[in-house]
Amino acid sequence: MELAIKICMFLVVYLINGVQSIDHHKPLTTSKIIARLNLEPNPEGGFYAETFRDTSINISTSQLPPRCK
Repeated sequence: MELAIKICMFLVVYLINGVQSIDHHKPLTTSKIIARLNLEPNPEGGFYAETFRDTSINISTSQLPPRCK
């Protein structure tokens, strides 16, 4: 698990550093990085990008707990 976290952190840093500004003397703003990485606002705070959705699982709303309906 620790290796997976290290790899994810490396990829995030690589993506952010790899997204270069047109003006190399001016660093990218947070909003530009969010836009270039196509991140969505997370309802709990911060931003995210969905990378996988398992379509093989089909659950009807009647099978969900009350808090998830």
